[in-house]
Amino acid sequence: MNTEEKLEPKGLADICEKLDDLTLSIDNIDLYGAIYGIVSMLKPIAHANSQNLIPDGITYIGDYAFAKDGPDDYGSIKYFIIPKSVKHIGKCAFANEGTDGIEVDPANEHFSSIDGVLFNKDCTELLQYPLGRKDSTYMLPDSVVKIADSAFHNFKMCLQIIIPKGTKERFENMLPSHFKLIEKE
Repeated sequence: MNTEEKLEPKGLADICEKLDDLTLSIDNIDLYGAIYGIVSMLKPIAHANSQNLIPDGITYIGDYAFAKDGPDDYGSIKYFIIPKSVKHIGKCAFANEGTDGIEVDPANEHFSSIDGVLFNKDCTELLQYPLGRKDSTYMLPDSVVKIADSAFHNFKMCLQIIIPKGTKERFENMLPSHFKLIEKE
């Protein structure tokens, strides 16, 4: 193979596969319309690193964006890192059996994470529990009053959720039927 062939990529995917890092300038673009293209460019980097640092400046992550049943297979991404710029995360955005953690930049004004679990900023709503976690028990933070409908989307394992005393009625209808609720002593 001559030097010209080695230096001449056959497409954007070839370029992205050779990158160790990617910095995107997103000034003056329609993020909603461009998000699929950006996500597609990130895929090879994410697969190589087993984590995905979503570029700061992204404000919108759509429904099923990185889900296994979404537009692409992101099964090898173990960890997602949400930047401070993200204002919206769609349902089941990270519903992926390969993912065992979601972290949020502490400067993000809309979201937070505790031990790799995604919450709204004040931790009153659990938004996404990573499907790749193999925990048999999860202790719900005392601050949580709501669990998003899609928080445990496609979670197949039987999980025991430890909840604050006196809250069983509140959480019974928010969780899959194969989960077991245990009130704290």
